[in-house]
Amino acid sequence: MTEKTIIVTGAGAGIGKATALELARRGARVVVGARSEASAQPVVDAITKAGGQAEALAMDLSSGESIKSGVARFLESHDRVDVLINNAGVWAGERKLTPEGHEITWSVNVLAPFRLTQLLSDALHKGEGRV
Repeated sequence: MTEKTIIVTGAGAGIGKATALELARRGARVVVGARSEASAQPVVDAITKAGGQAEALAMDLSSGESIKSGVARFLESHDRVDVLINNAGVWAGERKLTPEGHEITWSVNVLAPFRLTQLLSDALHKGEGRV
């Protein structure tokens, strides 16, 4: 895993956080994807304190525009991705629409992984290309 660049969505807590910490422990450069910088930063700090490499990537996965801008920010400083782990997910309980008019559960759980994979496809091809 050494020197692999791995993006983990939903890495601010739970399974995503545990995955990010373990990947960093194994030597990967981890991009901690979360809704906000504030929720990603404690995970980044834990990884760097343990001697690993990590950075935060804030994106609201219910918003296509937020995904586009997040990927654009990432690509400003990276030309490849070895692995994309689409871990983020939500359960709204009641029907709730995003500002784009999509049901939020569908938007985060289905559309976001598709959008991320599509927007990162060139960078994935330059890396190992695992999703």
